Amino acid sequence: MQGIFYEGILFSMEEGQIGNYRILKRIGAGGMAKVYLAVHQDVPNLKVVLKVLSDPRMADRFRHEADKLALLDGNPNICRIKHFFNYGDDLVIAMEYIEGVTLEEEIQTRGRFEFKDALNIIMEVLAILETAHGKEIYHRDIKPSNIMIDKNSHVKIIDFGIAKGKSDPSLTLTGTSCGTPSYMAPEQFTPSENIDYARVDIYAVGTMLYYLITGELPFKGDNEFALRDAKLFEPPQNPRRLNPEISKKLDAFILKAIDKNPDDRFETVKEMRTELAALFQDEPIPVSKSTPTIAVKAEGPRKAKMVPMLIGIPLMAAVIVIVIIKVFFSGTDEKSFDAGHDGQSAMVAGDTSHAAYGTETVADERPPIGYLAISAEPYGDLYLDGALIGLNVSDTTLSRDAGLHVLTIQNAKADNRVIVDTVVIGPNENIQRNYAFEIPTPPQHRTDPAPAATGKVLVGSIPRGADIFIDGQRQPNQTPYTFTLETGKHEIKIIINTGGKNLVHIDTVNITKDGTEKVFFDAGG
Repeated sequence: MQGIFYEGILFSMEEGQIGNYRILKRIGAGGMAKVYLAVHQDVPNLKVVLKVLSDPRMADRFRHEADKLALLDGNPNICRIKHFFNYGDDLVIAMEYIEGVTLEEEIQTRGRFEFKDALNIIMEVLAILETAHGKEIYHRDIKPSNIMIDKNSHVKIIDFGIAKGKSDPSLTLTGTSCGTPSYMAPEQFTPSENIDYARVDIYAVGTMLYYLITGELPFKGDNEFALRDAKLFEPPQNPRRLNPEISKKLDAFILKAIDKNPDDRFETVKEMRTELAALFQDEPIPVSKSTPTIAVKAEGPRKAKMVPMLIGIPLMAAVIVIVIIKVFFSGTDEKSFDAGHDGQSAMVAGDTSHAAYGTETVADERPPIGYLAISAEPYGDLYLDGALIGLNVSDTTLSRDAGLHVLTIQNAKADNRVIVDTVVIGPNENIQRNYAFEIPTPPQHRTDPAPAATGKVLVGSIPRGADIFIDGQRQPNQTPYTFTLETGKHEIKIIINTGGKNLVHIDTVNITKDGTEKVFFDAGG
């Protein structure tokens, strides 16, 4: 078979082009689909990820994933669908290409996360899930490899391949499990029809937080069955035993999220996010001091990664150098010598003079701050990192620690009731964010005229069954019948057919409010 080479990978001619997309490389494969990185043939800078169905038996699930992505397309933190099409006998989903790394890759690079970094990521994941759950869509496979950190440090959720809507038909046989065992809730191993998938996602997020700040998973096993039994019958180890710097409140928070009983977990991701935000306020999360870290520029899409400092031999050498310098300059003006080391010059970008010696002395122990100006049209209830800032906010400016923050603005009267956004604030940076709610135009209230006054008229005849006309309009009813008419004068005509002839009787009545009139025609009289 003829083919083409790209980065040492051989593609068939069929794989070299799929529809309007030119394949760059194959980036993955699973039980349901092959995954490729591709570009649009007419727009070379438009990169996409193509998922090509590889198992025709999974066509319904594949269409289901595309449908869920389309329904969630309004959220910028969920991997967006670009196109869904047939290519020969294959089904293809074209999805947004996210330039960045998975959270799993970051864990492998960093090891255990600092508290603030871990909690910021979890806050964003919960905010994204709150949007999905609001549309009654549940991911069911939350794990670090399905969380992306893009080149702007924004958190995104990918792979809704086994997501489920509340009213969706089940695509998994009852009693069979789906998900990733390490992050699955106990009830996922033997699911029933009434399983609460909101709390399944909560369990997975709690497990992920446990992993981020302890470096270990709460349950271990050599296989799926060992993991299942551990989750069903064994208590998890307290996170504080693995990382003593975890506060008691945070420890209890995590254990609640991964409780074996779904009813004892957080009821919703919104509740979980609100309680996590309260931890920031009530008990500031400490930054670990057991392993000093510095930011090192990384290659590729990662902006920076945290690596441990070596504080052994370099520290000893630094002490010796300081002693020598002190002796050498003992006759100089000490004030002028120390002027460059008063802690301020060390704050210049790239200056790590304090960190290089393993010390924690800085000129100002307060974290650097930036400024965020927020405009909401016409107004909204503003939350920052899960904490309420104000109600009916139109314009405000906040000063906050530099770093990643989650904004939530709500307006119950708008069509787009909730807006969720993330913002990265740099030191001394001024950022403007503008949001608009779509308020439906209220219907014009018409002043309905007061109902007209009415009265009644009884129309009868001998023989019965005569036709009735009122003000020239034939009525569907025949004699005898009682009509309700507006007040005023009305013409009543009665026509009886007898012996092949029509006999006609005409009368005029004056209907009064709540009054009753009678019109009677005796054709034999």
